Amino acid sequence: MSDYNRALPFDVPASGLTFAYALGNEEKPKQTRKNWTADEDKLLLDGYAKYGNKWNRIAADIEGRSGKGCHDRWNNHLKPDVNKGSWTLSERKKLIELQETHGNKWKTIAGQIEGRTAMQAKNEFRR
Repeated sequence: MSDYNRALPFDVPASGLTFAYALGNEEKPKQTRKNWTADEDKLLLDGYAKYGNKWNRIAADIEGRSGKGCHDRWNNHLKPDVNKGSWTLSERKKLIELQETHGNKWKTIAGQIEGRTAMQAKNEFRR
């Protein structure tokens, strides 16, 4: 054990990556998930109209939301061409065929089923 490790007030994990992760958790407060509100959705829609897909810029105007969170909310829920209805029999058949061809590459699969997102494809396949 190095002198550096002995000086630390906690055990050092074996790998550097694990160590970096552990340090990150020590320094950051644990984030909790919260549902999107109608006001946040409006801010996101307005931000998208103003800034396009500059997700971090949009997130700067929505307290507590990240660029990734804004991206995911837009693509999975707010984007106008996302089909939010039930899956048809032909869509399910195509989903199964595409999964046999592409495995669990949901973005690739969703790109071949009009109006469906990768998250929708994954969730429907696992039903």
